[in-house]
Amino acid sequence: MPITGEFQVRDGESLLSSGVITSSDDTLLETDQHTKKGSVLEGKPDTEVINVNEVYRELILRGYEYGPFFQGIRRASVDSRDTDIRWDGRWISYLDTVLQMCLLSRPGTHQSLPVLLESVIIDPRVHPAQPAEGTEEFETIPGSWDPVLDIVAAGGVEIRGSHTIRSSRRLTHNSPNVEEYTFAPYMDPSPSERSAPVVSKALMNYSDACFEFSRQGMKRWLAEDKDNLLPNKQEIVEALEMANKIASTPETASNYASAKATLEALVKSKNGHGLPNHGVFEMLDMTFSEPLQGDYWETLRKKLHVVRSYLWDDPIIAAMESPDIIKFVLETVADNVPQQVVEILEVGAARGSYYRQAIPKALDYLSVKDWRYTIADKFFVEDAVDYPVKILQFDPLDPANFPEAQNESCDLLVLKWTLHMEVDLDEAITGFSKMIKPGGFLLVEENVERLPTLFPIKAIVSASLGGHGGPEGDRSFGCFYTDAQWTAFFKRHGFEQVMHRHDGFSASLFLLRKPLVPITPPVIVNVDDLQCSWLEEVQARCAELRDSPKDARLWLVAKTELSGILGFFRSLTWEVGIDKLRCIQICDSSPGSKLPEITADSADFKELVRKDMAYNIYKNGKWGSYRGFVVPEAVRQKERESNFVYADWLSAGDISSLHWFNSPLKIGHHNGMLGSKLAQQLETETCYIYYAGLNLRDVMLANGTIQRDILPDETFFKEGVLGIEFSGRKSSGKRVMGLCPPPALASSVQCPVSSLWTVPDHWTLEEAATVPLAYATAYYCLVVVGGLQKGKTVFIHAGTSTVGQGPEWTQLYDLVQTGIQSGVVKPLKRAVFGMDKIVDAFKTVEAQKETAKVLVKIRDEEAQKLCQTPKTSFSAVHRTCFDPTKSYVLVGGMGGMGLETAHWMVLRGAKKILLTSRSGIRTGYQARKISFLRQLGVDIEVLAISLNNRKSADELLQHALKMGPVGGIFNIATALHDDNFSDFTRDVFVKALDSKVTTSLLLDEISREKPVRDTLDHFVMYSSIVASHGHMGQTNYAFGNSVLEKICERRKRDGLPATVPQWASIADVGIVAQMGNQVIITRKFPQRFFNVLNVFDYMMSSAAVVTTSYVLIERSMIAAGGEESMVDQVLKAVGKILGIKNVSTVDGDKEFIDMGVDSLMSVEIKQALERDVDLVISTKDIQLMTFNGLKSLIEGN
Repeated sequence: MPITGEFQVRDGESLLSSGVITSSDDTLLETDQHTKKGSVLEGKPDTEVINVNEVYRELILRGYEYGPFFQGIRRASVDSRDTDIRWDGRWISYLDTVLQMCLLSRPGTHQSLPVLLESVIIDPRVHPAQPAEGTEEFETIPGSWDPVLDIVAAGGVEIRGSHTIRSSRRLTHNSPNVEEYTFAPYMDPSPSERSAPVVSKALMNYSDACFEFSRQGMKRWLAEDKDNLLPNKQEIVEALEMANKIASTPETASNYASAKATLEALVKSKNGHGLPNHGVFEMLDMTFSEPLQGDYWETLRKKLHVVRSYLWDDPIIAAMESPDIIKFVLETVADNVPQQVVEILEVGAARGSYYRQAIPKALDYLSVKDWRYTIADKFFVEDAVDYPVKILQFDPLDPANFPEAQNESCDLLVLKWTLHMEVDLDEAITGFSKMIKPGGFLLVEENVERLPTLFPIKAIVSASLGGHGGPEGDRSFGCFYTDAQWTAFFKRHGFEQVMHRHDGFSASLFLLRKPLVPITPPVIVNVDDLQCSWLEEVQARCAELRDSPKDARLWLVAKTELSGILGFFRSLTWEVGIDKLRCIQICDSSPGSKLPEITADSADFKELVRKDMAYNIYKNGKWGSYRGFVVPEAVRQKERESNFVYADWLSAGDISSLHWFNSPLKIGHHNGMLGSKLAQQLETETCYIYYAGLNLRDVMLANGTIQRDILPDETFFKEGVLGIEFSGRKSSGKRVMGLCPPPALASSVQCPVSSLWTVPDHWTLEEAATVPLAYATAYYCLVVVGGLQKGKTVFIHAGTSTVGQGPEWTQLYDLVQTGIQSGVVKPLKRAVFGMDKIVDAFKTVEAQKETAKVLVKIRDEEAQKLCQTPKTSFSAVHRTCFDPTKSYVLVGGMGGMGLETAHWMVLRGAKKILLTSRSGIRTGYQARKISFLRQLGVDIEVLAISLNNRKSADELLQHALKMGPVGGIFNIATALHDDNFSDFTRDVFVKALDSKVTTSLLLDEISREKPVRDTLDHFVMYSSIVASHGHMGQTNYAFGNSVLEKICERRKRDGLPATVPQWASIADVGIVAQMGNQVIITRKFPQRFFNVLNVFDYMMSSAAVVTTSYVLIERSMIAAGGEESMVDQVLKAVGKILGIKNVSTVDGDKEFIDMGVDSLMSVEIKQALERDVDLVISTKDIQLMTFNGLKSLIEGN
């Protein structure tokens, strides 16, 4: 193409501008960078250069995912001033690469997008020639960044003045799930354990009230039934007699009206707020309210059938169906099913509807196995059509005609509220047993106590009652057995009871196994030894299993707590299979406790053989296994009590996500100015805030209208940026008002002494909080800058705003203090909101509904003018903070996870960090990261050491103590030596254990001793989800992580700090990032590191020792409540791009541009709409779009 100097600027097909570029001296470029040729970095030491992989790993961490053609920076200097750039003739990717130089010059972890380029100059005359067509070769062009001139240049391209804004992260997958990985007993856990039914006091009160209402209702029934219209009347008489025997209220102390009134008052009271559904009460009320006349029975039956779903979510019914219990049950079944697909059959599904709870609460979380769910009942189950289930029809109460096609069809048979309906229980259980595969499971849920509560409903909906009992005794009302009777009944029919739960007031759950009677003698191998002397024997025994009989079992046994058998076993099953492997671990360390005897002839072992469960962990006197229990987001964000709090948002751009967080002031930070050098240069005073002023700046930051980029560099990396004015008391008790760096929307603040004013005695602190910013702004603008003199006229724009009110009422002759002393400065009109109304306060300012100054009240002011501020506790979301006076040790801290963890700790207050690795700083990426952290004022040191003996551990400790008292120890070290288990040598197998087992034992040992024991706040050992889920080729790695977890469990039991984050794969840093950030391990997506940080606070503070974070692969299934509409799916996808988790929580009429949408997001939304709903909208229109508007467009389309 000939060089003419002509140019065109186009937007799509539209020509915006055109012209001819000329230069008087024939020179266009400002620098001489175009004269330089070839690489300027090749041959430099690795510690001075970051290579192409490290460059784009950092950019991925910040949210930029460049494909191969756009990865044009081949290497860069540590300070980003020099780069080697690929020129392959592709101008678009080349220009993007030059812009990447601008991004790389601004270190950090945030994502920014260029919004303004002051100038872009392209001179093709001096640029290298176009490569020959068809060639794959490229030329290296040296690039340069000049921080003084703010110019990046490479070849014939120069960009000056690149301005960026901080961008919201786009969610490529769902947010991480968090689980607490802990022991769960198979039989009857204590109330405090996660797998126990949750029975609150409110639920017990509700249950008691329903029982009494049922008793009084049956009493009134029988008294009014003169015409014998009641069905099953004799059984109702028996139920009333039973109710009278067990009632806590004397029969004369209550009646039907009072019982109903009590129940109504309870469900409407605040004490019932935790019980949103009251289906039992509603159906009992409907039952007793139907007039006893005419075709009473048939009329009422039809009405109850219509509203039968009322019962499903009533807490009395659902107490046994908490997510924790259901997940434990179904994962236990899945763990003991050898095939990949778990077959589930629920019979009597119209009555029990277990599938409604099982799918969203548990099966959606099954990550390693698939499942198929079939339901059956006499009539078609219409309520199930919106669920991913197969629907069959046969009568569950007619066992003689059960379909033969269902014989041995399921791994799990679910019978909820079904068995008690059978007339002949022996015939029924025989028929049901045939449906279960050998070794399969039967799940039964039945009412066993307080039977009169629900019996009136059953008496109406059941055509006839009168089932007979067996050797276990009679059945109450011809239906029900007690818990003990059911246990005896199942045992008589050959079932092994493997799990039991009782909800504490009415129902029991039984998980039973249809046993395979083994003939082949079991083989036991002890795997206690941490040096793995057992390795060769286990390899040989596993090889024998391939040709062994189906009933052959290899039992791996560990009789000590510090064993990695659980993780090892889970990984081993990926290679050998679960059908012939079993594991036992004795973890119980209770003093004087009698431990099970595990020998071939012992009774304890024979019982385990009969149950044939894969995982058998003995702890706290019970058998069970370890399970992950989901921690809902609401629980992770549950507020705790704190004496120091500040306001911040959970989701950028979403005012409704504003919460109070615990403040780093509690451990000595200067107003929470984390990573700040400026804070240490000012003389400050601790002030306790009583009222905080809210300004438009705060609102615009919270709603995303302006970005953190406008803030000074000292504030940019902070999490708390809201509030800059307040009134309150100094430590001395003196009343003051002031301006200070954020966050002043807080309970306490470190304020520069030069920005404090004494509050006049005739002002209240509420009045004083309206003064600082308004008057300081007015004086500055009008007097200091504007030079306003007496007699001049001033036009006041927005005079009703709080800043406008200041100059309207003052003569503006002196500074603020003079104005206060003279009485010129006066309090402004104000509107006060409580701390619990902070969202309302922000929305009031945002909507400009109030002309008064908006204040947030933190404390009540005392009557005394001079007094100490009482210690006050506030509710706040937890955020981890680190003590700036203490040192923090990160073993293995020079890896990607270690460096990013250190960066996060710095932003949370750590000022003294010791990083260790075997070889110190080896790469330019490491050098660059450490240099950046030092620029933030951090004392960060690197110690090259191998932590493999007590001498090296002592050396590490002494180095840390020189920096300061040890506040935290982190073990982030990882060494992978993957291989098939059968191919491992012992030397290779144990290599992966050094960083997890040897190092963790040494760190545990030295941290138990003084002086570390007295100052240590955090003992954090990084583990892997491989320990809880297993993975192919990683038996050694899983073994090591499991030992590490046991070390920390022991520490927690001894009252010492211990935290184990059990990470799934992470896309941005570490080993998976090097493999490619879309690698899927154990059916889980790699999670982004910024998502890891979002859940790290909870993991660091959880009462559970081990917590897990992962992102599940989305299954194509339907959640409870029906399938999402296409509109909802699209709105959800758009919300994900905008970083909004739940679009229903945001203002539907708020424009996307006010939610922080940027140009890249607009393009992404545009593409999603065109792809999913064939809706074409320009990016400009998308920025002005609202969720309500988009919904209307999609529906109209």
